[in-house]
Amino acid sequence: MFMKLKQYWHSVKASFYRELSWSVLTWSSVWGVWIAFCPFLGLHTALVFLCSWLFSLNFAIVFGLSVLINNPWTMLPIYYFDYWVGMYWYTQIVGAVPENPFFLSEILLYIQKTLLIPAFSFWAFIVGGIGVATVAAFITYIFFMGYYFLRLSVNAKGKA
Repeated sequence: MFMKLKQYWHSVKASFYRELSWSVLTWSSVWGVWIAFCPFLGLHTALVFLCSWLFSLNFAIVFGLSVLINNPWTMLPIYYFDYWVGMYWYTQIVGAVPENPFFLSEILLYIQKTLLIPAFSFWAFIVGGIGVATVAAFITYIFFMGYYFLRLSVNAKGKA
């Protein structure tokens, strides 16, 4: 009985480690961070499933990172930062803020009253969110590349 459990545990552990190659770990982390910062409200879990399946990523890492970063405690600060970056980009760089979509007028009016934002811009939120998500994912990729090459150099020194 215990031998069967031990064999089962070792096979589960081996398959888990096989799935955690450097490439899968890196890209799973990158997509998890991107999904956490992306501005698509209510689609985070669907994006986790889609990206995990489409790019053959580790579902647990993608889902875990996206939920760890974007949870009910951090959601509002992340979305405010996304909006601020988008408004900064539109007002300082482009010079004009585009009109909001007509079909979202009721929802955007409610958001303006609830969050006390005088002129909420849907496009600033979307553009800022995608920009912040992309920069955060790029930083995650650079971090994992540095960590991977550091591990390679440490392993090479240990073998020499």
